[in-house]
Amino acid sequence: MIADGSLSECDWEEYLLYLYSLAEAKYSQSDDIDSLVMDSMLVMLTKIKNGTHIQHPKGFLAGVMKNKYNERLREKYKNRIVYFSDINADGAEKDRDTAVCDSFTDIDEDSVLKKEYEKTRREIGRLIKIYREVVIRYYIRGNSVEQIANDLGISCGTVKSRLSSARMQIKEGLNKMEKYSNISYAPKQVNLGIWGSAGINGEPFSLMTSPIEGNLLYLAYERPVSVRAVAEAMGMPTAYLEPIAERLIKGELLGKTDGGLIYTRCFMKNGRRAAENIPAIEALAGKYAEKVWSKIYKEILPLTEEKEFAEMNGKQKATLLLYAVNMLAIKLVSNPELIKYMPYEQLPERPNGGRWLAIATSWEHGENTVSKYSASGPAYARCDEKSAFFELIDFQSAFGNTHHSYGQLKYNCSVHNAARLIAGFINEDIKPDDDRICSLVPDFEDLHILRKDENGKTVPDIPILSFEYKQQWDDAITVACEELFPDMKDEFSGFLKAHKNNVPNHVDYSEQFLFEGALRSYNIAQMLAIVDKGLLPYPVKTGQTPVMVMSYSKK
Repeated sequence: MIADGSLSECDWEEYLLYLYSLAEAKYSQSDDIDSLVMDSMLVMLTKIKNGTHIQHPKGFLAGVMKNKYNERLREKYKNRIVYFSDINADGAEKDRDTAVCDSFTDIDEDSVLKKEYEKTRREIGRLIKIYREVVIRYYIRGNSVEQIANDLGISCGTVKSRLSSARMQIKEGLNKMEKYSNISYAPKQVNLGIWGSAGINGEPFSLMTSPIEGNLLYLAYERPVSVRAVAEAMGMPTAYLEPIAERLIKGELLGKTDGGLIYTRCFMKNGRRAAENIPAIEALAGKYAEKVWSKIYKEILPLTEEKEFAEMNGKQKATLLLYAVNMLAIKLVSNPELIKYMPYEQLPERPNGGRWLAIATSWEHGENTVSKYSASGPAYARCDEKSAFFELIDFQSAFGNTHHSYGQLKYNCSVHNAARLIAGFINEDIKPDDDRICSLVPDFEDLHILRKDENGKTVPDIPILSFEYKQQWDDAITVACEELFPDMKDEFSGFLKAHKNNVPNHVDYSEQFLFEGALRSYNIAQMLAIVDKGLLPYPVKTGQTPVMVMSYSKK
């Protein structure tokens, strides 16, 4: 121990020999071992002169030499390497030169660059912002505690506390095995749907720009979690995930607790679990196929004798009959006596003009393949032009691709864009929203929405009805539903109770989703069952008969 402020010649020689042997053994790659030794001795002599009591001189010198060596590496590699000095238990900052490192493992430039640099930087990246910003300023930029406190508008004590906490988190991360989950290499596939209408910029769909957003929603669904925990599970730096989380919070797909934890506000269902319901739904649809068809056909039969129906081709007639079955099935399983769905006008108003509740479906990596029960709709587009008023009702289903395909075309096409494109072949005064949409006509022919007639002219290949005639069909569907529902109610109720969802309380309007998805495929199953049994009087080509109907009225 050196306690009297002096250093004898014998001591001087002993410590020099010790430092040279240490430097040769551990820091042989240093460009100037003499300077490294002398700088280390100078630190100790300065401390002794200032009255510092040094209890373990050799340990002290070893720590100083290691820090001096590391400083030179930092300078050499322009601060690409980060090391941490201790913070005293009472919060006082230790001298950077004399801080004794936590371990004295061998250091060489290769291991520093390849291991310590990579691992430490990785752990810094995992820190949440309040810890990350003080660590970067202190250890990488070399700012003092006082400067950091001043720049961030916080107290010096808060800076020291955050540095101490950050050190503990970094050490824990370096000492433990990787926390990455299988999501880091096999992310979930997440699809988003809504009840209601999207925002001006397509929110919330436009918020889902990559697999990251969907997996973030998945990981924050069961319970509120920290952004750091999500980042660890996904195997990415917290710094990159934080702005994504903030964007989802602003867009109201995520929420944030007072304590800073994030949680998913939309309902999320498991795609595989929902698919497990399909056999039971198919059995139900098969059981009622004849009864459902008999009832709906009885109500619409008089309408099939009208001129508007007679002028359609066989495909258009089949489409209109599918529309009737589809709407009837939807009405049956969404009857208020089964499920009390929130009226549109009561849906929450969202940022940027949207009004919706969102539903996300998660699949294991590579598991989500398009099946005959992949469906969506109805999607509506209503247009009031100077020369005409028209409305498109569009269902994505096994019978034909519709709005799911529009975004995959050369130009992103909305349901509204599609409606104007189709109406333009009825009334030449109706122009597409953008002239480039006209180049998509061949795509809409491939989708069996448009076709070439016998003269080579492009015409709609879906039913085009007057509003009055369309209303007659909807009225007939309502009557059929009212007559069928009492006989089917008990079976539907039992099915829903057997497939009730566990919905976290933090999901927006969680009670709305208790039975979501249980009978969602019933309308597709009912159409397929009726077609498979040959009950429709017109042939149906699955995949080439998209369920779309346009109502049109010329002014």
